[in-house]
Amino acid sequence: ASQKMFLIHNALGEDSKIFDPDEEPTESGLFKKINSLPEEEEESLFTFVRNEFKRVKEYYPEVIERINNFPNRIKTAKIFGKHNVIMVRKKGLAMFTLLGEEKENKINIYEIGFDEMINFVNCNYGTKRLGLSDKFWDIYKELNQYKPRFKSGLTGQSLETKALNSLKSLLKNPEIDNELRIFINTLIKDIRKYKTLSDYTLRRLILDDSGSNSYEKLILEIKNIKRYLGENYLDEVLKKAELLDEDVIVTVENMPI
Repeated sequence: ASQKMFLIHNALGEDSKIFDPDEEPTESGLFKKINSLPEEEEESLFTFVRNEFKRVKEYYPEVIERINNFPNRIKTAKIFGKHNVIMVRKKGLAMFTLLGEEKENKINIYEIGFDEMINFVNCNYGTKRLGLSDKFWDIYKELNQYKPRFKSGLTGQSLETKALNSLKSLLKNPEIDNELRIFINTLIKDIRKYKTLSDYTLRRLILDDSGSNSYEKLILEIKNIKRYLGENYLDEVLKKAELLDEDVIVTVENMPI
């Protein structure tokens, strides 16, 4: 989360509303900033994960040392109420969580949220590690081959769809110069594949059809965004993302008693 937020902030600046204008957006600065934020009345998922990590680091530092030496692909098994296999996979800026289980001789794969995943993998210190069962490898193969849909929330989907439609509509205008056309295609590529644009920026890219000069307003917004982000902003983000491009897969098999 910190890595992705750092990359997005580095590309979008004040869009992310994390740093003040005169602050340097470094990873260490981001970590200090996040940890200085006041606690919410209801604990968020990020706060829960952060607090759990701090607790483990304080009471069981050897666990953190072991994790640092783990290979990129690791598998384990533990006792749970029902049999299933959880996979957490990270590649570049993308991370997704899957649940696989066998029902009536058929393997079903489900995309689950990170908060759901925690309920399946969380365990106490000292929980005994079990050997993988005979069912594991068939489910693991299906999980490994599954192509996630990378769905966002309803609001995000709506904003992305409206922004895409507006940009594609604008490209049909023959008066758009080639330089701006290239940047519009960059925005479209980002929205479809990389999703680094904030909701605030997406809203600026939605065509306002309430007036006769709506296209002119949208063109002006795009020019302002281009001036602010830079015409090659996506290339810069992807260069940094190459540092995070290792494929990391953590798989946990849950077994009933």
